[in-house]
Amino acid sequence: MQNPFIPPQQLLSVIIIGIYSFILTWCLLKALSYFLPLRAKENEEEIGLDISSLGEQIY
Repeated sequence: MQNPFIPPQQLLSVIIIGIYSFILTWCLLKALSYFLPLRAKENEEEIGLDISSLGEQIY
């Protein structure tokens, strides 16, 4: 039978991997933002992204 409690070493590993993943993702998105826009323009958001991106009206 396995121990139902997580050993502190495993818990620490999960927390460290979470922090590492967050920082690496943030750095990659920050680097990409210099070359590509990460967010739609405000007027495209108001019109609707289905119309501005795909040229289709869903509703």
